[in-house]
Amino acid sequence: MEGRATVRRLTARRTCLLALIWVVGCGRNEAAPTPRVVDTQADFILALGDAGAWVARSGDAAPGLFGVTGETLTVSGIPIEVYEYPSPVERERVSLTISPDGSAIAGQPAAWRAAPHVWAAGSILVVYQGTDGPMILLLDAVLGDPLAQGGGVGTEPYPPAVTAAIGELAQSLQIDPAVIEVVSFEEQVWPDGCLGLAAPDEMCTMQEVSGWRIVLRAQGHDYAARTDESGGTVRLE
Repeated sequence: MEGRATVRRLTARRTCLLALIWVVGCGRNEAAPTPRVVDTQADFILALGDAGAWVARSGDAAPGLFGVTGETLTVSGIPIEVYEYPSPVERERVSLTISPDGSAIAGQPAAWRAAPHVWAAGSILVVYQGTDGPMILLLDAVLGDPLAQGGGVGTEPYPPAVTAAIGELAQSLQIDPAVIEVVSFEEQVWPDGCLGLAAPDEMCTMQEVSGWRIVLRAQGHDYAARTDESGGTVRLE
């Protein structure tokens, strides 16, 4: 099965990247843990725990979407839907009906609250609706490459700086980060430690800073953010 094979091909580098995002990071001389093979929902929950994420059961997922009743899990604060089938063969039959961008299932339009990402592994389908880069990287590392994903550039795993900018804008506007879309992000070199956006009378280091300019869309408006390379410093334009 495609999901199981992909998980078995996960490299130590991806395992290290996952640990870096969710816990503290892989030490340079530490051996990377062997990824757990995911065949069932129980395996999936254990694999998330291995990756350092915390998981809580949150109730049933939307009924009828994939022909079985799913369950919603809250993974490190973000809702994820899991649909489990009696066997991998039955799950694969459903997988084949999902369009590559997630816009249709069995030929019928699919309604999503945010950009859809669908993974397949063993007897389960896993769905995340949103644009949180670290969450996408986490699920990629645990489950392999997505079976389907929609929404264009905003759905790709992002540099940590993009996720930091989304969080800053969400806090500024007092909105759910999941509704913020990523329009673009590009590397920049800023002229000083204030990223070229010093407040009046603010003292800034005068050394150039490598970072990103990120354009986000929320509530029908575009917002630009400047960050340093890691996203430790974020300033909205």
